[in-house]
Amino acid sequence: AQHRTVCVGLNPNGAALMIAGAPPPSMLCDTAVTLPATPRNGTGLSANLAGFSFLASGATNQAINILITIAGSSSGITVDAVTGDVY
Repeated sequence: AQHRTVCVGLNPNGAALMIAGAPPPSMLCDTAVTLPATPRNGTGLSANLAGFSFLASGATNQAINILITIAGSSSGITVDAVTGDVY
């Protein structure tokens, strides 16, 4: 783990990830995250907000859990605001 802020942008076609190039206390997400594989494009993603950040501690910058739904899926994705756990 790099213990840096990671920003997640959400839109109907997927998610975009950026990371802070500098260590804390920097929270400026200015570097693209290098992924091990190219993500597949999709549609039907919706969330209760347009974006959020994982802080260096692992928590998010939100006061409530992030809820992400996927069209055609009976289950969604929840990101715990306090722990940063994704389930």
